[in-house]
Amino acid sequence: MSAALILGPTGLVGSHLLPQLLEAPEYERVIALSRRPLEIKHPRLTGLQCELAEVEQHREALQADDIFCCLGTTIRAAGTQEAFRAVDHDGPLAVARLQEHREEKRFFVVSSLGADLESSFFYSRVKAELERDLAGLGFKRVVAARPSLLLGQRVNLRPGEIIGELASMPIVPIMRGRWRKYRPIQAHTVAENLVRLARGQEAREGMEWSIA
Repeated sequence: MSAALILGPTGLVGSHLLPQLLEAPEYERVIALSRRPLEIKHPRLTGLQCELAEVEQHREALQADDIFCCLGTTIRAAGTQEAFRAVDHDGPLAVARLQEHREEKRFFVVSSLGADLESSFFYSRVKAELERDLAGLGFKRVVAARPSLLLGQRVNLRPGEIIGELASMPIVPIMRGRWRKYRPIQAHTVAENLVRLARGQEAREGMEWSIA
């Protein structure tokens, strides 16, 4: 039985990805790990509600063929750099390490444009560290999506992202070629591309990807 596991199914990208995974014929079962109760119901959906710090207790329930990580927060929302790292790095890595037979599995993660181990920005360094650490776990494939500013209806509005979205709108039409990846991108497009890559198809829309 082919199974997909999604981390962060109630977030901006995850809320678009979950329905697509449930409709994908490739997966007979979809496991959704979240802190909040899921509103969606589906015969192939198995919801698992727990904190990231508790995942070790659910090792067997979290086994899947393809893992999709849509977890993400901001330092402002998390409160401290340590709390941010716990969500954006430690949590996904903990779930990844629980996976058995990793050489037969794939891990898809929503990272960030500008992820760089040498970055002067803590946010970008943490994203790059997660990509690096996942690649070192022996998965069959690790795919990191590196979108620019994400567009879509958020549960919690982030002032900085709203300002960034408004400021970028006038120059979006001229962001072409090598600049296209810097365009703001709809969260549902990121979700669609994750599914396309899982199917072995090319991603659409100008966005940076890292495949290890």
